[in-house]
Amino acid sequence: MAIMRGRILGAAVVLLMLALLVAGCGREEVPNEWSKLEETAKGQGSITLYVFKYGDYFNTVAARFEEETGINVTVVTGSAEGTYQKMVAEKESRGTVDLWLLSAPQVQPAVAEDGLLYGPITELLPNAESVNPFDAQYAEGFEHKGYVVPAWRNQAVFACDTNSVAEPPASLADLETWVESNPGRFTYCDPARGGSGQAFVNSAIYWLTGEPERYFGHFDQSIVDEEWPAVWAWLRNIGSYVVYAADNDDALDKLSRGEVWIACTWEEMFLQWRGDGRLPDSVEAYLPEPGLPGGADFLGVPANSTKKAAALLFMNYLLSEESQNTLMGELRMRPVRTDIAIPESLAQLMIPVEEFESYRLPWPHPDYKKEYKARWAEEVVIR
Repeated sequence: MAIMRGRILGAAVVLLMLALLVAGCGREEVPNEWSKLEETAKGQGSITLYVFKYGDYFNTVAARFEEETGINVTVVTGSAEGTYQKMVAEKESRGTVDLWLLSAPQVQPAVAEDGLLYGPITELLPNAESVNPFDAQYAEGFEHKGYVVPAWRNQAVFACDTNSVAEPPASLADLETWVESNPGRFTYCDPARGGSGQAFVNSAIYWLTGEPERYFGHFDQSIVDEEWPAVWAWLRNIGSYVVYAADNDDALDKLSRGEVWIACTWEEMFLQWRGDGRLPDSVEAYLPEPGLPGGADFLGVPANSTKKAAALLFMNYLLSEESQNTLMGELRMRPVRTDIAIPESLAQLMIPVEEFESYRLPWPHPDYKKEYKARWAEEVVIR
């Protein structure tokens, strides 16, 4: 009987410990009052942040954050997909990741399918009040409900060598004529291997099949089956005159060597290459009608993190004016907050604000991107 009572008591202790562990991962460990959250965060001492790019930028900001708060941030750089699989594998256990940089397509499954994120968090962050309204609500056409905040804003552009092109094509319709007159002088990359290629294909989809809004919120296979054949046909028609790039870097490599005169690329990559001297000053960026997609990558707090308060404090610090200025200075990216001005020296090289706001297109629901990434080579290159 004593043995039985001991077993029951031991089981009860184990269940109590598990309950406490689960409670430690819940909302109640994060105070709603910001001053109390700061106090809790400093008591947690350190966090681990997983990123898939721009580790140097995060380390720079983390060093300042530690000086100001005493909280150490360990930045681990790995692949986006590898980190996602790690999060899935650790979902039911005590987390080893406290803050997570997700690529935009990962937000929808992380929130809606796999339940990997804690939230909503936007309401807890003072510096999130001025985040761009669209990115504060959507990640690639998926309404994320405040479970993530944007880490930066990016934008696809056409980079054009003005020494070789006196009148760049002002629209995709003009591009069709231009490539025929200038064969082998335009490039975009395989959309399965680079986001700038996805942006180009996505722009063609919107132009030929309708407004971006019809691609928000859900995936409709009938649109793909019934309307995308016209997109594939248009891409095949210009394909005879296009040089395909292997990835984002290769597109700019071809432009820098003079092999092509216009490349679809990322604005921040164009600015980084210009700043490093890898592109001549004659290369300038612009947006053709009807525009090109732009978006963000996102920061989220894993649901199983035991240091959520410290993670949120660092997330808020990344949204601070000082950190956003570091973002612009080091990465040449646009700030995520609407109340922070872009320095004039950088603004002169970027797409002008009026043009940017007029021709920046949103990404669709992630399942549309999966569809054209999977089908582009077969429909456009091989056929």
